Amino acid sequence: MAIDAYSTCPGGTGKKIKFCCPDLLPELEKIDRMLEGEQFIACTQHIDRMEAHGQYRACVMAIKSELLRISNQMVAAHAYTEKFLEKFPQNPIAWSESALHTAASESGRAAIPKLQKAIACSGGHVDGRVYETISLVANLLLEEGDFAAGRALLHLLTALDPEDQQPMEKLVHLNRSAEIPLLLKTDPAMIPCPDNAPWRAKYENAVAPLMQAQWQIAADRLAALAADVPDSPVVWNNLSLIRSWLADNEGTCEALRKFAALPVPLEDAVEAAARAMMTSDDPLGDAVNLLRWNWPVSDAERLQELLLSEPRIVQIPVEASLWTKNNAPPPRVGGLLLDRPALQDGADLSVDTMPKVLGQVLLFGRQTDR
Repeated sequence: MAIDAYSTCPGGTGKKIKFCCPDLLPELEKIDRMLEGEQFIACTQHIDRMEAHGQYRACVMAIKSELLRISNQMVAAHAYTEKFLEKFPQNPIAWSESALHTAASESGRAAIPKLQKAIACSGGHVDGRVYETISLVANLLLEEGDFAAGRALLHLLTALDPEDQQPMEKLVHLNRSAEIPLLLKTDPAMIPCPDNAPWRAKYENAVAPLMQAQWQIAADRLAALAADVPDSPVVWNNLSLIRSWLADNEGTCEALRKFAALPVPLEDAVEAAARAMMTSDDPLGDAVNLLRWNWPVSDAERLQELLLSEPRIVQIPVEASLWTKNNAPPPRVGGLLLDRPALQDGADLSVDTMPKVLGQVLLFGRQTDR
């Protein structure tokens, strides 16, 4: 079936094929027939032959980058996406593919800068591939616990395509979720800039990119404005909100605390401080790295005797029901490992003499096939 020359170019330019790459129409038709027949390898080889003659075109590279990814050639796909970006650094599909690789290899949070670049390069026309990337990154952010950023991307999807019901259904599900604190289920409202503010023009310029979902640009401009007017609740409140959309937890907490320290209503200050604690990766500043070590035991009976007689081990009850959920046998012995023997009857108890907990010890018996 012939491709309509007035259909959108697959290269993410937003233009029709007739006005973007009319000379490639015959090749695009060949590629389209191969894709319809699910001849993915043959299609990739055909593009390879085109590129061997120096025909690196955005529309063709966009197709090949997706082919490598969906055929699970992830190493090759990542390398090819880097080449795609090198040749077309302003192509939104190249950036969206790069965001997908970053999301898969690192996290949704790490993918946001590249996703923002894809949106900025879209120029008001968000390609279907970019739309799909927004959806995938949003879901990953929600799985990772970055609720504000994931929710912001879902709201963006509803604005881009009101006919797509899935983002709205996920937003409703988020509002009903018992896992999300009530304070984080909705974003605080943006505070409007006072009409008589001498820096109003700079503020309007800073937030203008929000109209095209270019959150990073808006955040950078607001941060620069905050340096000029550090005592403005408007700037710090709105900056905290935009940074939360970017999953910039550290930056969000900084802006919320700056806002709470200003002469604002007590209720607003308390809520901002609470949101900062809930957003922080280390709310109380006492996070420690945990190491899990599995050690095979040749004589479990002897080790059990030693653990029960060791003065630096304090036994803890083992709740069997917590292990049956995973269809696994519970530990035979559970205990806390202290840095010194436990004190008896609180004798000489003080901060200096109190034992510190170094870790937890769990001894399992022989594991069965189940």
